[in-house]
Amino acid sequence: MSFFQRIFYSGKMPEQSKQNPILPNPVYMEKNIHYSITYRNYKSPMRRFHYKIVSGKVSIGYSDMLFIAHKYKGFLINVPIHDQKFACLNFTIENGVLLIKYSANDFNKDCSGDVELRFNTENLDQFKMFIK
Repeated sequence: MSFFQRIFYSGKMPEQSKQNPILPNPVYMEKNIHYSITYRNYKSPMRRFHYKIVSGKVSIGYSDMLFIAHKYKGFLINVPIHDQKFACLNFTIENGVLLIKYSANDFNKDCSGDVELRFNTENLDQFKMFIK
């Protein structure tokens, strides 16, 4: 673990999420992977972005009930797999990167625009079951 990871806890799964009963039997979990979020024509009541990229470290995982991508202080994705909203996530693999695209309006009616999440993970085979 690097110096900055120890100080800022970047990419670590918090203790309360490890013991969270909502993810009781994790099928796959990977920590400290690089991600980026691309916002295109994004509008919400508090924010507006024509084009913006945010990046950092994240933990990603899923169980038979839930798919999560978790930063230290919050979730990027926290969607039950059998929920109707999970069907709105478009999983693809491009250039060795897991790409998840969705419309912001599908998750929040006050928002609009497109959101792309990219995860640089070496274990892409673990996510092929989500690709349509």
